[in-house]
Amino acid sequence: MGVSYGIDLGKLDVCFGGFSPTLMGDVFTSSQNMKESQDRVEAIKRARERAARIEAARESEEKRFIDDCGNVWFYVEIDAKEIRVNSCTPSSSATELFIPQAIDGMPVIGIHMDALSHLKGIERIDVPDSVISIGPCAFRHNSDLKVARLSRNLADFKSDWFRNCNCLEELTLPGEIDVLGPSIFDISSLKCLHIGHNARTVAPGAFAKSQLETITIDDTNQFMKTDGRAIFNADGTVMAALAVPCEEYAIPEGCIAIGNKAFSTMASMQQVIFPESLEVIGNFALSKTGIERFNAPPNLKVIMEKAFFDCTNLVDIQLNEGLKAIEKNAFTSTAIDSLSIPASVERLDYPFAARTALTYSGPSATFALSKDSQNITMDESGGLYSKREDGLHLIRMLDESTSYYEVALGTIAIDADAFANHPSIAEVDLPSSISVVGEAAFKNCHMLRRVKITEGLHKIGKEAFLDTSLESVVIPSTLEEIGQNALVTRGSRHGNQAPTLHSIEVSPGNPKFYTNGGLLLERKNERTSKIVVCMDDRARIVVPPEVDEIAPYAFNGAAQVEELFLSDRISTIGIRGLTAASHLSLIHIDLMNPIEGHTSLDFRFPSTTRGQQQQSLALSTSAFVNVEAIFDHYDSSIVNASSFDSFNEQGLDLYEQATRVIKRLQDPIFLSDSNRAMCERILAKGIEQICVEAAKHDDRTSIDKLVELGYLNKENILKVVDRVSAVQDASMTGYILEIGRRWTVMDEMDFEL
Repeated sequence: MGVSYGIDLGKLDVCFGGFSPTLMGDVFTSSQNMKESQDRVEAIKRARERAARIEAARESEEKRFIDDCGNVWFYVEIDAKEIRVNSCTPSSSATELFIPQAIDGMPVIGIHMDALSHLKGIERIDVPDSVISIGPCAFRHNSDLKVARLSRNLADFKSDWFRNCNCLEELTLPGEIDVLGPSIFDISSLKCLHIGHNARTVAPGAFAKSQLETITIDDTNQFMKTDGRAIFNADGTVMAALAVPCEEYAIPEGCIAIGNKAFSTMASMQQVIFPESLEVIGNFALSKTGIERFNAPPNLKVIMEKAFFDCTNLVDIQLNEGLKAIEKNAFTSTAIDSLSIPASVERLDYPFAARTALTYSGPSATFALSKDSQNITMDESGGLYSKREDGLHLIRMLDESTSYYEVALGTIAIDADAFANHPSIAEVDLPSSISVVGEAAFKNCHMLRRVKITEGLHKIGKEAFLDTSLESVVIPSTLEEIGQNALVTRGSRHGNQAPTLHSIEVSPGNPKFYTNGGLLLERKNERTSKIVVCMDDRARIVVPPEVDEIAPYAFNGAAQVEELFLSDRISTIGIRGLTAASHLSLIHIDLMNPIEGHTSLDFRFPSTTRGQQQQSLALSTSAFVNVEAIFDHYDSSIVNASSFDSFNEQGLDLYEQATRVIKRLQDPIFLSDSNRAMCERILAKGIEQICVEAAKHDDRTSIDKLVELGYLNKENILKVVDRVSAVQDASMTGYILEIGRRWTVMDEMDFEL
């Protein structure tokens, strides 16, 4: 709705680093802060590149060093300049390990994989600030480890370093780590966390699994601070996360925004006291908490998406005058049974409170809008409207029990998703003031059968009536646009039932849309048109010659069509645009340019399970009328005569298969080598039985064609005569004998029948 929040909401994820959100204006970063940020990125990059070089550097033979406490350190020299610790054997009395900062005057900069793992009795490990690289699982399986301090100059943190350190309670994070992520709490026993000097980013939900009792941040950190429970940006205006779980928390005054997922999933949280300074509550900020009441502070402007989602104990919400926006699912799955929206609200996204006890219509409605609102209004039936500069917009039908609805006079637009997924709406009357039906406005309204559309409508948006049960449509003369899939009714998209839309009228004078032979068409220009949808009310569909495009799902689910006449001029077919539900007895294709003497082609796929499947593939897998592909699928349907399962008798019988194969070999347009070979094998191997089947059908034409193609020849005619005579068909036997006589092989034949 064009609501200006006045805050850089992108910073609620929360990336501090000198970027401090400010309200009622854009967020700008000073050149000094920008330079600091760039320097910071470069420093981290250099540290990581150096760590990578360590792993690739040349190593000396392993050496040994014994420190003042009797601990034995095994190490290698890296390029004779630096040290990497490979392992350690602590002294028998050791409970603490302080990794040396230097050995033989060379700094210790690396700790090898598994270097300090599986140590018994060690309760504390200190990593010196010289270390910039730690290998995988470096400290794992230290079952007695309670305290770990990592290097101030380390830029990464991997939770697998401390895998199965089940007693680790206190951790000092690497000083150069810039993102605090949820992997920190893969260490489930953690009670005390110290954050380093350069940390600046808290990933949303990073502290969701926290069981901390204490949190500290390095005094030199310029990007964030803590009050001992929560983490804030440096000036305290944005709360990034509650780090220490508790039942009650008072956000300090001066905080203007609660970051995304700041309290999320902390079920123990029962009460949050919000400061008067608060203006924004971020996405999922308090979702899945145990909060019971929300009294909005006086300066709150925005409640973002799912801010209180799934707060199942939340029973009371009091909103403030001055609130501008409530985003999607802000109060969904809460226990509220009443809600009043103040007059100041300009944006109310739907659903804002799904799966609650709110009611939206009638005298006992528990949801209410302020009568003084200048931005949104609601009628007695539960229709929610927005007052805008261009006029009144219907933004949502809130009452899910409404079956008939008359849109308010003066409404100029049905906004996107206004009725989407409504379970009950069956009939809607639109006033003459309506200019636009928005994208997905009635999508998935399975009960919707009728919508009264009047003159003045200019646009029907994408998927506006997708998966509805709409039965008829009148296209006004003013309509200029129908979005993709707008009239694809219920079942059509999936082809599991016939389209419900069977009647479309176009008002005289519409320059763009027209009907022809059961089709709704759209003029693309003076010469070409597009099929928008097939009305599925006739058995014979003839696509007009000007059509070069078929919209997605235009024929999908059509059950009445038996004969389809097309042209290979059609160069664009949307997904499942030609996939009819019925088996077509004829597909006729007119050719723009003759192919091997043909100006048109007729396809009659076998009425078998395989034939139906191949016909569907032929029409649905190409993005244009692809004659070669259709032939390929047709050939597959005749050379594979059997059905798909052995219990189904819907296969192709030998006689029909043979006649179709003969026809293809006589006119082999686009017959592939593999399909040709299969056709030839069918005739060569089955010649005797094929002739018997032809005799049963008194089909002399097929016998002649078999002779012409060379499959009935001198070598096999004697066997064929024997097989045919066995069916006691004297006429057909005589006909085949006559063929043999022309080959002058009568001396080899027994003329007695």
